Amino acid sequence: IGTNLVIARSPFATSTVTFRAVGVAAPVVSMTILSGNNQTGSVGQQLPEPFVIKVVDSYDNPVPRVPFLFEILEGGGILSFFTGETETPGLMQTTLRLGNLPGINRIRATTQFLPDRELIFTATGVPVVATNILLNSGNNQTGIPGQPIQPFTVRVVGPNNIPIENAPVTFNVTGGGGSLSATQVNTDSTGHASTVLTLGLQPGINTVTASSGSLIGSPVTFNALATNSGLAPTDRKSTRLNSSH
Repeated sequence: IGTNLVIARSPFATSTVTFRAVGVAAPVVSMTILSGNNQTGSVGQQLPEPFVIKVVDSYDNPVPRVPFLFEILEGGGILSFFTGETETPGLMQTTLRLGNLPGINRIRATTQFLPDRELIFTATGVPVVATNILLNSGNNQTGIPGQPIQPFTVRVVGPNNIPIENAPVTFNVTGGGGSLSATQVNTDSTGHASTVLTLGLQPGINTVTASSGSLIGSPVTFNALATNSGLAPTDRKSTRLNSSH
């Protein structure tokens, strides 16, 4: 495929004659899966490699500008491209973000140039395993004894910081008394779990732990200070200074 040149010369002449011919691809005869088939990845995440198709003619030359349609047959998910054309090397590709449930994902690729043929890509989604529990928000608050403060929130994640849903988290009061709105909480779709502490009746430090099995970072410790004014010591000092002016 491309430009072909033939130059004619004669020993009896100083000029030359150039013949030019352009070779184009023959009709499409073959489409094959070049790479990306049979991958395994975490549910809801993008596969590491794209699905790649190669199209050639009867002389094994790549054929550009061949339109393709990709369809999700099973497993859900999202494709980076549902339609497109082969490029100059005869290649077309798309990338799959796996569905949210474990199991098989199947993608079909078709082209009007070969209406009686199709290519099927298969990928397997596996559950994401929780690895870490992280302190998200609510630490180091100050409040009035016997009163609730803002929620203590942790986040459970897997590899690459993927949020883990329905991970069990146990909250416990470990110092200062007080009570929790919930002690057994499952993480939501963003990996978060929360509880609200009502501070103990006496001024001082209150501590709460959040644990989830043997995850890295477990247990997470939250601290809160109960003061009669509801202000931290530095806040009270600042208030006195301001009132003296």
